[in-house]
Amino acid sequence: MMKKISLLAACLLFALASFAQLTTQAAGYEKSFWQYIEKLKTLDPAANRGAYQNSVTQAETNLKQLKKYAPSHDVSKHEAALKPYLAGMASADQEKRMALDRSNLQSTFDKIAKMPSEYERQAQITSSERQLEEFQKTYPTADVSSFQKTLADQKAAAPIPGQSVGGATASGAGAAPRGGAAPSASGGTDSEFESGFQQTFRSRSNGLLWPPNCQFTNDDIAKMNQTCDDLRSKFNAFASSAVGQKGKTFSAESPRGMMKIMIDETAAIDGKIEDIKRKSSSAYRESAVRAYFTLLNTTDFWTAVANVFPQVQPIQDAKTRLVAVQNELGNLDAWLSRMGKAHDEVVENRTIQPAGAHDPAMEAEFKSVYLSMGWASNITQINLWAPTWKVEIHEITRVPLYRWRMASIVTPGENGRCWVHEFGIKQVYSNGSYGKSVPWHTDDDKYEMLCSKIK
Repeated sequence: MMKKISLLAACLLFALASFAQLTTQAAGYEKSFWQYIEKLKTLDPAANRGAYQNSVTQAETNLKQLKKYAPSHDVSKHEAALKPYLAGMASADQEKRMALDRSNLQSTFDKIAKMPSEYERQAQITSSERQLEEFQKTYPTADVSSFQKTLADQKAAAPIPGQSVGGATASGAGAAPRGGAAPSASGGTDSEFESGFQQTFRSRSNGLLWPPNCQFTNDDIAKMNQTCDDLRSKFNAFASSAVGQKGKTFSAESPRGMMKIMIDETAAIDGKIEDIKRKSSSAYRESAVRAYFTLLNTTDFWTAVANVFPQVQPIQDAKTRLVAVQNELGNLDAWLSRMGKAHDEVVENRTIQPAGAHDPAMEAEFKSVYLSMGWASNITQINLWAPTWKVEIHEITRVPLYRWRMASIVTPGENGRCWVHEFGIKQVYSNGSYGKSVPWHTDDDKYEMLCSKIK
C-alpha cells in the first residue's frame, strides 16, 4: 500500500513540476490529458464504447495541442499512457466492423431461399460467394466454416445450368436439362438457351460502365458509343443464333425460365421511361448524357429480347414504347440542346447570398487569400456573409482554437454571366493572438448566374 502511495505521489510531483515549466495554455492541455487517461481506466471499450472512444479522442487531441504549444516538453510518458487505449479502441472498432460485416453476410445467405426464380437464386449464390471471399480477406483469422457449409449446400441445391454437379450436367435444382440433352430442331437444348440468354442479357459485364467522375469528354462519349455498338452486336448475335432462335418455340401462355423473368421485368419499363424523359431535360450535362446512353442501351436490349420472344406481347409492347421514346427525344445533340436550355433557365433564376456586412479591409483580406489559390485572376465583388468572426472554442480548456468567416466571391464569366464561389478563411489562435488568414472551406465548387442579378 505504501509503495502505491509513493508511486502516486511521484507521479503528482512529476506532473506539478511539468506544469510549472509550461505556459498556462500548454499546462491546461496536459492537465486535461491526464484527466481523460484517468477516466479511461474506468471504462470498458466494448460496454462503454461511446464514452471510451470520446475519451481516447479527447486525450489524443490534448496531447497534440500540448506538443504544439510546448514542442520541447518530454511527452514520452504521455504517449506510453495513451498507447494501450488507442489499441483498445482500434480493436473494438474492428470487432464492431466484423460483427456488422458478418451480419450482412448472413443476410445475403438468408435471401437465397427467398429468391422467386432459379436465375435469381443462382445470381444470389454468386454474390454471396464473392462476399464471403472478401470477408475472409478482411478478417483472415475469423471462423467462416458455417458460411462455407451453407454456401456448399446452396450451390448443390441450385446448380447453374450447363455446369457439372456431382458428375452430372444440371439445368435446375438437381434435375436433367429441360427438354432433354439432345439438341432440338432449333439448334440447342433448353438448358443451352437459358444459359446463353443469361450470359448475354443478364451478366453484369454486359452493362454500361461510366467514365471516371462522369465528365463525359468527347473521348468518353466516343467510347460510350462504341460500348453501345458492341453490346448491340452481342445482343443481336444471340437473338439470331440457332440457340437464340429456340426462344420462339416456347409457349407464351405458360411462360417459364428467362421468358417469365423478362415478362415480369416489363412492368418496370414505364417507370424507367419516365425517369429517362425527366433527365433528358436535365440542367446538368452529366445527368443528361447518362440518361441518353441509358435509353440507347435499354432500347437495344429490349429490341433484341423482343426478337428472341416475338410471341410475347408484353415484351413487344416494352420494345415499342422504348423505340418511340428514342425517336421522340432524338440524338445526343438534341439532348444536350435541351440540357443547355434548362441550364440557362437555372442560371437566370439563381440569386446570390446578400452581403451581411461591408468591411473594405476584410474584403481585401478575402481577395488576397482567394487569389493565392490560383482559381481566378480577377474578383468583381465580395459579399461577406456576417459582420463578425465565428470563434471555435476548445470544449475543455475554453481557449480559442481559431476563428473563421465566409463570403461569396464573384469572378467574371462570359456572355453576361458571373461565377460565384462560396469561400472561407480562418485564423488560428496561438499565444494570445490570432495568426494570418489562411484558406478554409476551400472546395472548388462554384455556380454560374447572371451578373446583372448580383447585389
